[in-house]
Amino acid sequence: MAQLKKYSNVFEEEFNPFEVKDNTLDLRKKLERIDNRDIRTKFKCAQDPINIAFRKIEDISLKTLAVDFVKESFFDFVSFVSNVCK
Repeated sequence: MAQLKKYSNVFEEEFNPFEVKDNTLDLRKKLERIDNRDIRTKFKCAQDPINIAFRKIEDISLKTLAVDFVKESFFDFVSFVSNVCK
């Protein structure tokens, strides 16, 4: 039994994955470094991509949109039929 006590001390010093650690200082340092690079402000100043897409669609004429829609639909239909017939 005395031999097992020698080895039990070794196992107690291992890393415990269930132990709760306080890493708030490390996280704050990382966030300050990110803030120094102004990443957050760049994202705040960026425009919403959905609004940009809708504005782009509004700028294109209805005729051009209709022609593109018909072309893409026809291409998709031909692609589907050719895959089914193989």
